[in-house]
Amino acid sequence: MPNYSTEDITNNSVDIYNIKSDKGLKGELDTRLLTKSGRVKIAEDIKKSGMIASAIKQIIKTDRTGVNRLL
Repeated sequence: MPNYSTEDITNNSVDIYNIKSDKGLKGELDTRLLTKSGRVKIAEDIKKSGMIASAIKQIIKTDRTGVNRLL
């Protein structure tokens, strides 16, 4: 007998296909959305991503590393 609860947790992507056009749409659910602590972690990830993007912009702007020569 399959363990449906484990399958539901580990299989969190859904494939949607239009058979006539043979084009597909794939979606994934971030299961962290389902809990309050998970949503807090998502917010932290977004904040960290913004900080990383700002740091990269600053590095490129000041060009202390010579990164502009690579771009």
